Amino acid sequence: DRLTGPRWIILGLLLGVLSLSAILIGPGTLAFDGASTPITMGFVVMGLGTAFAGFTMHRTPGSSFATPVLRPLAMTLLGVLIMLLTTELGFLQAWLDTVALTGGQWLVCLGLALFFAIVVELDKVWQRKRAAHKEAT
Repeated sequence: DRLTGPRWIILGLLLGVLSLSAILIGPGTLAFDGASTPITMGFVVMGLGTAFAGFTMHRTPGSSFATPVLRPLAMTLLGVLIMLLTTELGFLQAWLDTVALTGGQWLVCLGLALFFAIVVELDKVWQRKRAAHKEAT
């Protein structure tokens, strides 16, 4: 499909914009030379978005929720757990320059990453409809 390359570029840019949005709305001082809440939020959105991409893109253009779903879901949950640990365990915080996030900050990050996953699923619905229309004509 000649739209695959542009689709991946657009989705990558979307994930980048969502991560940057988390950085821009994150509370506290933006610091590039040490740990800060805004940078940690951007890191989490990128990490969660990447984990969700692994789930949503594993069966393109089919639905991500078609069976079997347990293995992709387990891999996605592992990615979410890793993101949680990188912001909550002291030695990982020190190693990666992250800080602990509040529940509200986690919800913002989760919402931005889920928005990305929803866009991917909607794109796949559009791809299936376009393919069905081509077959019908």
